Amino acid sequence: MDLLEGHRAAFEDRDLAKEPLFEDGSGRSAAARRRFGVGEGAFAIVLVGRDGGEKFRSPEPIPAERLFDLIDAMPMRRREVRSRDAR
Repeated sequence: MDLLEGHRAAFEDRDLAKEPLFEDGSGRSAAARRRFGVGEGAFAIVLVGRDGGEKFRSPEPIPAERLFDLIDAMPMRRREVRSRDAR
């Protein structure tokens, strides 16, 4: 989470939400871990698209800039940027 601090504007620009899913016993965390196959005690970064599908996974922390590069290379994001720039 510390790697993502200080990037609020970039998160908002890409319409991203951070959802830390800790093993806190909450039903939501457990369901998300099951859905994306993140085992108990395991760490994973899972980038989920607006369609609900998994777009990227890493078993270790990654720099925010790498995450943004991955997103910015996606077709839907590229269309968003082109559309916004055309206005």
